[in-house]
Amino acid sequence: MKRKKKQITKATTQQSNPFSTGSGGPNFETRIQAAFTVLMLTGRISPCVPPWPITRIKLQGSYAGFKTDDFIVYTRDSRSQNEAKLLAQIKHDVSITERDETFAKVIQAAWNDFNDPSVFTSGADAIALITGPLSTTVINHVRPLLEWARHSEDEREFLSKVNTRHFSSEPKRAKLQAFKANLASANGGIEISDKQLWEFMKSFYLLGYDLDTESGNTLSLIQSLIAQSSKESHSALWSQIVDAVQSANQNAGTITPETLPREIVSTFNTREDQQWDSDLRKLKEHGEYIIGGIRKSIGGVHVKRPKLLTQLLEASENSKFVFISGERGVGKSSLVREFSEYMNNRLPVFCVRTEDLDKAHLDNVFTSIGLGASIGDLEAGFALMPKRYLLVKSIEKLLELQNPSAFTDLLQFLKKHPGWTVIATGRDYAYQQIVFNYFQPTGLDHSLLIIDSFNDREIQSLCERLDPLKAIAGNPSLAPLLKTPFFADLAYRVAEAGAEFSGSDGEKEFRSAVWRDVIAKEHIRIGGMPLKRRQTFLDIAVARAKQMVYGVPDLDFDSETLLKLEEDDLIRRDISNRSVSPAHDVLEDWALERYIEDVYRKTTDDVVRFLDAVGHEPAMNRAFRLWLYQKLKYGDNVNDLILAILNNHQIQRYWQDETISALLLGDKPYDFLCELRDRLFAAEYSALHGRESEEGSVLGILEPIF
Repeated sequence: MKRKKKQITKATTQQSNPFSTGSGGPNFETRIQAAFTVLMLTGRISPCVPPWPITRIKLQGSYAGFKTDDFIVYTRDSRSQNEAKLLAQIKHDVSITERDETFAKVIQAAWNDFNDPSVFTSGADAIALITGPLSTTVINHVRPLLEWARHSEDEREFLSKVNTRHFSSEPKRAKLQAFKANLASANGGIEISDKQLWEFMKSFYLLGYDLDTESGNTLSLIQSLIAQSSKESHSALWSQIVDAVQSANQNAGTITPETLPREIVSTFNTREDQQWDSDLRKLKEHGEYIIGGIRKSIGGVHVKRPKLLTQLLEASENSKFVFISGERGVGKSSLVREFSEYMNNRLPVFCVRTEDLDKAHLDNVFTSIGLGASIGDLEAGFALMPKRYLLVKSIEKLLELQNPSAFTDLLQFLKKHPGWTVIATGRDYAYQQIVFNYFQPTGLDHSLLIIDSFNDREIQSLCERLDPLKAIAGNPSLAPLLKTPFFADLAYRVAEAGAEFSGSDGEKEFRSAVWRDVIAKEHIRIGGMPLKRRQTFLDIAVARAKQMVYGVPDLDFDSETLLKLEEDDLIRRDISNRSVSPAHDVLEDWALERYIEDVYRKTTDDVVRFLDAVGHEPAMNRAFRLWLYQKLKYGDNVNDLILAILNNHQIQRYWQDETISALLLGDKPYDFLCELRDRLFAAEYSALHGRESEEGSVLGILEPIF
């Protein structure tokens, strides 16, 4: 289909805003080029291309055949010698619409370069439009489109996302149409194919910097970066760099450490750069260890859920904090791992555990990991990156920290520093309390992304690829377990071990099979290993919960047993600090519940002794609630225990709160409470008055029931 080429009249081209007709345009362009020059001098990395050192920056590259020619950043991998380029066009003001002439010129130049293999290598190089600060519309509707393209498997998947109602939006479709219309014009009036559109969108980036003002955040970060690498006045040195770049720009020069004035290059200290590299490596290694322990497959089969990642990509663009919520084992952590792997070599992504945040100050978190720099120092190194991400695993444990001050510091940091987004995984029960305790007081907005269980189509696909799961799917009592990815993986492992279930078997029998065939491995009895495996796994979980740390010393356990548990992906060993921890929090919960059950059997007649043996640590309180909830779910008679806890004035209030929470979380709290109504009111009713639990005011809930 042919389209008329747009006619740009002389009168139209002469209309410009005061910024571009005055000194604003050239100054903004020079500052952008100078900022990338600082990245080169300090050994930092460029956005949009692989994280390799910048070797040179070509200015006004039209003489070398580039149409996107304001500057071209060259990067090279020192090991493989592979090279990647960023072709950049600078326009302070531009509107991503069908009729904006500035945008049309940018797309024309980008399309010409994209189709010229002598200047652009598809899959390695990138094209960027660099503007002033991006509008909310662009952030919400243009940048997500570009990320959707990069994440999609092919053009069909990309366009399906864009055109799906209630998933995409009309503003996004309008922005995509702006790209299509201008690309058709750039293509001689001929519409490009869907595949060409998708491939172009994958290579195109949109960056916004506030370098048009002295008080901008980007300039502050660039000058902080200079201050980290030089003892000279950062503002004076910045002015020298701008002058040098302006001179080179006027002569279409190429900037390298050799072509810059010696008095500039000599002021930069490479030792400081090495310290930053060391800190970055430590932080990445810390995150990689955490991410590496997250399972993302079931029996070796990965169930793709592309819409979830697409939703996360959009939420991370629009929000400073994304809370990924859902039931345990539903796949929250695996989604975060997928996000991390997708962003690998694209943007800075770091990861910490919630336990890492148990510090008096945010900087203490990074010091404990071994960094010499603060988070502010690290941020300066990513001054020109459009986004930086911090992943936090198991945020529900925030409610168990002794000192959550570092988390409060983190929220305040997010408010003051644009460009950072925290993505945290947490169980659904903790969401409301975390919002009430932390987000409301700080006033930080956040996004909530709820992860649902597998649907019937996903379960059917999984069973078709993993034959042992068909027997589980055919059992009406056990089939619901397959809706949860982690339980589906356990079901596969149990089925592979030869476990068989009757039609009357349910979750209780399934758990027993997991302990027998996966954790203890009763069928491998050499050296009494089943007993050792069972007890060691339980001891690790209890020690970790009572010490309120992520990992416990491996010297406290039998080394052979640890290696066996590690081989079966039941525990993780951190070789660097000689510690071990359960590999998944669901199995950790099960271990704590089993420990509490053992204690209960030994101390049934003395509730105070029972609770003291369980332990008063927050993690053990939570485990008690889960244990009591399971007892009620399985129909065990714990009425006397519940009444003893509610009636005993010697017992700390949090035990009574956890007990009532377990009751209210049950399937039939009304029936149970009615059954005990007379005995409950015979107790001191005021003991319940005004109590707060995760479900809200106990009195406010019980009064309507009774």
